Amino acid sequence: MFLSPMTIHLNSQADLDNAIRALVRQDPRLKAILERTGMPALRQREPGFAGLAAIITGQQVSTASAAAIWGRVSAAFDPFHHDALRRARADRLGKLGLSGAKIKTLKNLARELAAERLNLEVLAEEDADAAHNTLTKLHGIGRGPPMSICCSASATATPGRPATSPSRKRSRLASA
Repeated sequence: MFLSPMTIHLNSQADLDNAIRALVRQDPRLKAILERTGMPALRQREPGFAGLAAIITGQQVSTASAAAIWGRVSAAFDPFHHDALRRARADRLGKLGLSGAKIKTLKNLARELAAERLNLEVLAEEDADAAHNTLTKLHGIGRGPPMSICCSASATATPGRPATSPSRKRSRLASA
């Protein structure tokens, strides 16, 4: 079954609930999953570089590990700004818990922002597919599901888990 792509702005749990119900209407096979797992909770992060950096930091580690690492990284750079991270030594970032690959990805992202080759505010207003394509051209940002959940106030939904870092900023869920 082919499902048309849709872009939905997630500002609240109600927005996510409506989006999930729309997906279930488009693909009834999802009904059994929703019944088994329940409605996912909306989790939102800060908009811009901080939110995207938090997502990158949390990739391929447990939720608890991600929270601990992000806590150390964000506390070490207060206020958290791409220029501070760009100038930071890799060994300092490693001591905070970031892997070499994540350091490289975050520093590259910070360089792109500093050089004004990437503007996350503009990217947040783009069509979700266009924003996704822009991000995945950058080193270390893959095409997997976490980057499908895009980019200004990076929202994620995880069944059975509480929302974290509530934000009123707009975010997008790209689903194909």
